[in-house]
Amino acid sequence: MSMAKLLGPADYGILAVLMSIVYIFTIPSEAIQTVISKYVAILNVKNESGKIKDLLIRSLKKGFFISSILFVIFVIISFIISEFLNISNYLLILTGLLIFLVFLIPVIRGLFQGVRKFLSLGENLLIESISKLIIAIVLVYFGWKVYGAMIAVIIGTLISLIIGLTTLKN
Repeated sequence: MSMAKLLGPADYGILAVLMSIVYIFTIPSEAIQTVISKYVAILNVKNESGKIKDLLIRSLKKGFFISSILFVIFVIISFIISEFLNISNYLLILTGLLIFLVFLIPVIRGLFQGVRKFLSLGENLLIESISKLIIAIVLVYFGWKVYGAMIAVIIGTLISLIIGLTTLKN
């Protein structure tokens, strides 16, 4: 609601389109979280924390690799999409950065679920949401418009990723 009020109809429409693109890529990432959660739960019951750590590292590496490939493909396709939707290519590249992070964050959240750290999972989700909201309001208020909103979503997701990794350090 704050973005609709601060951006106005045209810019809010652009933001909605960009977020819809992100949501399309979010669907497979939810499956990643479920799979990670299942395997971590099995390993957690067997008290195999070394294997959980190995699974986390391998999953993050694969997620980074898949994200990198998707980002490059998305950047190439973004030139076509920007012409078709009449949206700045830079906004689409920012959307690509967000898609890059969307395949990393479910690994951490799946691990939280698998080891039954639901409080940490909830805190991670809450930190992401609050940071996105506050940063977006500030950046949009100071005139960054849709760029500010997209940068805020990227920063909020990155903060959540970093805090999640820090929490899982043990």
